[in-house]
Amino acid sequence: MTRKKIPKFFVDFQLYMVVVIFFLLILYIYDNGENVSFVRGVYGYINLIFLPLAAYLIFKSISEKHLERAIKLFYAIWVLGGITQLFYPAFISSWKMRNVISEGRGVISFSNEPAYFSITLILMTIMLILINYDKNKKYIYFTILISLILSQSAVGFIYSMFVLLLFGIKQINFKKLILYLTTLLMGVLITTLVLYINVDSRLSLMLLSLIQDPLKILLSDISLNIRFAHLYISLKGFLENLLLPNGIHTWGDYYKNEVLNNKSIFIEPAWRLENSNGKIVSMHGSLLYELGILCFPIYAFIYSILRNNKNSNKLIILLIIMGINGLTITNPIFLFLLGFLVYKGVKQDV
Repeated sequence: MTRKKIPKFFVDFQLYMVVVIFFLLILYIYDNGENVSFVRGVYGYINLIFLPLAAYLIFKSISEKHLERAIKLFYAIWVLGGITQLFYPAFISSWKMRNVISEGRGVISFSNEPAYFSITLILMTIMLILINYDKNKKYIYFTILISLILSQSAVGFIYSMFVLLLFGIKQINFKKLILYLTTLLMGVLITTLVLYINVDSRLSLMLLSLIQDPLKILLSDISLNIRFAHLYISLKGFLENLLLPNGIHTWGDYYKNEVLNNKSIFIEPAWRLENSNGKIVSMHGSLLYELGILCFPIYAFIYSILRNNKNSNKLIILLIIMGINGLTITNPIFLFLLGFLVYKGVKQDV
């Protein structure tokens, strides 16, 4: 493979990431950090070097028709995994650690939590509608229904609705207005049905709490509180360190101390806090906390990929929203999406 076949900004970014990883290694050695957390963290940044490039080269070598079929196949496999798990809970999750902290949550399919299940489907849906919007827009509605019925993920449902708002509404006419109002009504009916059938499910309890006391839910729902804590504490650490890198090995101890010192705000159970995997569940939080100002060129790299697509504004808005929580920079499907967007952008320039 000659260098000419690879976009120059890809090569420049790879060289930059090698320097960043080398800097993180020096910081780790200087601080005498924990081996496990460093290896887990640096592995994600190594993937950031190779996976988007690998995806780009793969997408260049196959037809868009075959690519579309492959994505649909993976989408179907993930959904079938979730449906099977709905009736046989031990399926798949028997050999995967279920990374949830409350009972009554939805299925996880091949992921480790319901939100990740929904986010995976959302990322595949984005690729499908960018390939052929008219043909594949139905996947937006599929993903919304799956987030409500299978994964029962509030994060997944909210992000799915953002995809609908950003990509589903192009030009409003009477026919489309009726369609969106019908979809909204169906969503309300399905949500009501979920509440009625499974009153004790986490999604039901969250929706009821949201209706009764919207502010209280942030301090009473454990999962939502943890997501808020990861975002808030990571940004706090970024500012406290004067925008300088904290490294990828310091988060576990810093997060634990912040939670324990603010028990009136953060309610993560002690057993989960002790067994935390040291991973920040926010793309913006992890980049800013771990890399500090060194993350700005990464954002510039991602922006350069997004802006070269005709849906650039929609993609940028969606990435900003999803990067707040749930979506991480190390998510393999997200990295494949970046490679896909480079492929689409280069194809448009030809």
